[in-house]
Amino acid sequence: MFALRGLTAVVGCLGIAWGMSNMVRGETADDFRDIETRLLQFEAFSQATKARVLASSAAAHLRLIADHPG
Repeated sequence: MFALRGLTAVVGCLGIAWGMSNMVRGETADDFRDIETRLLQFEAFSQATKARVLASSAAAHLRLIADHPG
């Protein structure tokens, strides 16, 4: 019985640690998607600005993460 409780606690802690590690990546991706949506929906930005933001290192990093999760 003690081993089952211990195993449950370990699995729970691992789940929390995994969730917290992915939370930052998810927030960054959400921020990028929000910027991307605004740039693509509205013509408030010049084409040069759109190209610069979408070609930024942050955008490239998020594409790399999206292509190779984990």
